[in-house]
Amino acid sequence: MPNTFLGENFKPKVTIIIPVYNGSVYMREAIDSALDQTYDNIEILVVNDGSNDEGKSEAIALSYGDKIRYFSKPNGGVATALNLAIKEMNGEYFSWLSHDDVYFPEKVEKQINFLKQIDRKDIVLYSDYVFIDATGREKRRMILPTAALNERPLYSVLRAAISGCSLLIPREAFEKVGVFDPALRTTQDYDLWFRMQVEGKFRFVHQPEVLIKSRSHDQQVTHRNSSVVPENDVMWVDFYNRMSEEDILSCASNKFLFLQGMADFLGRTPYAGAAEFFRKEMAKEHERINSNISPVLSICIPTFNRAQLLESALYSLKPQIIECGKLVELIVSDNGSTDDTEAVVQKAKLLMPIAYHKQGKNIGPEKNALYCVENLAQGEFCWIIGDDDFARFGAVKKILDVLSKNPEVDFVFANVTHISYQEFVNYKQPVVGGDLPENIESTNKQLQETVLDRWEMLIHPAVSDEYMGFWQSNIFRRSIWLSNTKVLNLTRENEAPSKLDISYPHVKILAHGMIGRKAYYIGTPLLTVMDRHREAKDAQPISVIARMNELLDLYESLGVDKEQLRICREHTLRLCGSGVIQLLIQNGVPREYEDGMLEAFFKRFGGSPVFVNSLLRSILSTYNEKTTIYRNFQTDITAKKPESDKNSVEKPYYPYYPY
Repeated sequence: MPNTFLGENFKPKVTIIIPVYNGSVYMREAIDSALDQTYDNIEILVVNDGSNDEGKSEAIALSYGDKIRYFSKPNGGVATALNLAIKEMNGEYFSWLSHDDVYFPEKVEKQINFLKQIDRKDIVLYSDYVFIDATGREKRRMILPTAALNERPLYSVLRAAISGCSLLIPREAFEKVGVFDPALRTTQDYDLWFRMQVEGKFRFVHQPEVLIKSRSHDQQVTHRNSSVVPENDVMWVDFYNRMSEEDILSCASNKFLFLQGMADFLGRTPYAGAAEFFRKEMAKEHERINSNISPVLSICIPTFNRAQLLESALYSLKPQIIECGKLVELIVSDNGSTDDTEAVVQKAKLLMPIAYHKQGKNIGPEKNALYCVENLAQGEFCWIIGDDDFARFGAVKKILDVLSKNPEVDFVFANVTHISYQEFVNYKQPVVGGDLPENIESTNKQLQETVLDRWEMLIHPAVSDEYMGFWQSNIFRRSIWLSNTKVLNLTRENEAPSKLDISYPHVKILAHGMIGRKAYYIGTPLLTVMDRHREAKDAQPISVIARMNELLDLYESLGVDKEQLRICREHTLRLCGSGVIQLLIQNGVPREYEDGMLEAFFKRFGGSPVFVNSLLRSILSTYNEKTTIYRNFQTDITAKKPESDKNSVEKPYYPYYPY
């Protein structure tokens, strides 16, 4: 039973054990650090494990006289040296100090005081530590996540978080589970820590203080012993086989997530055999859980020659795809890439299920995206995202929760945040969602959630400047999409489609299928979208003006409220008007926009002639009057100004919030 009344008089004897093998270079510093402890109720045992350094290690140990207790034995490995000392120790607590490591002076005192604070003796303490090199120079500090480790104590072993020399172990732990296994030459320590937790039920508690210096040098066993990797491969698999279901669920909410976590962790170590074992177990568990489930959501990623960006997009989705199982499918539609795209996908498929399709040739980005939905996806809903978009934590689960709780909804709008390409390249690659800061400003400032009675209520600047034209914000019921694809003019390869079919094919489909249907607005950003560096970036204001014309005209033809669309038109002019004029003055009118450009301004965007005139006059006043295009615009404004304008009053601009 735990002693919950340690009190101020709690001052147990602590035995510091220093096993030595050919340690003459560093052992004096280790012994001195033990003798320099500020806690005075200690004993120091030095065990010489058959050193063959011509008596140098023994001479150093004997030079301390009765300040230490010295033992010498034939070489049998560090486990046998530690076991001898455990047998000979008089203390209530065991504290291991490798002959090449160093204690800070307050190491033992701080740990005893920590025990007093938590009023328990039946725990094992371990601390943070600092790495030093062969000369004693600090290399880095290992500061462990206290809350996470204390919430799930077994991860102290399963994530190799413990430095054995930082431990303070009650003697009763050895009495209950035994001592170090002498058959293990390199894993005897973690084998014992595991047994103490799983078999002995001793609670390992992290003390958030740096109490030891752990030295790294070329002569250590981990650098010289060829059995390190195979012995560790066996150890990690053995741990799993010895864990009960209760042990597994103490580490993760389900077995699959536990296996996935182990595979990820071991994948970053030299222990490839163990990592592969856990990946196979993960696949088995995934198949067992999801054998009879059809996908609710298909996440479609069209891609072409952007392997590095795609890798980050996939890694941001990995834990979410794994967590959601067969409720979600991830599809990559490769538009005939000639870079490393296929290799990136194949590598990612080792970690999560991905359906990969490669087009025989580049069919264009729009057709590739449409192909993905119409020929590859199996989900009830589809979400098309870019190969340079990064899923925020919990995004996929959030979508599934919304769809589950709102079965009447046919469409979900997802808010996003943005990051520049310049910011992206500053992160370690591949970038994952968790690497990005949480405080990136969202595109839409409306962060609440709501069900909307009509999909078209989302067509407003308060929701998006592109009026549903942003692919990544649209999550739609696939059956409605499929029943409306015939509205597109993309059926024959050589047929020249309209501008709207090229730029916003998805919106043309959705507009014909979703108007009047229920939708759901998610204000919490689910994606971080990269602001792309396109070749046609300088022409974007003109493109937006021209394509928005057609898009808003489409909505009007399908019965969307004209006043709502007037607000959209005026907002677009405010947003892009100055950029359009500047481009026209600097570069001339692009050929594809020569005819009808002014008509677009006045007839198609002119919700109010006074508004358009005043906006253009204000914009044009900043440019040189001698510019030919400027004079032409001034002439056209005067010629096209209706006589009724002098009596017209411009309507004020009020945001029309659809909720």
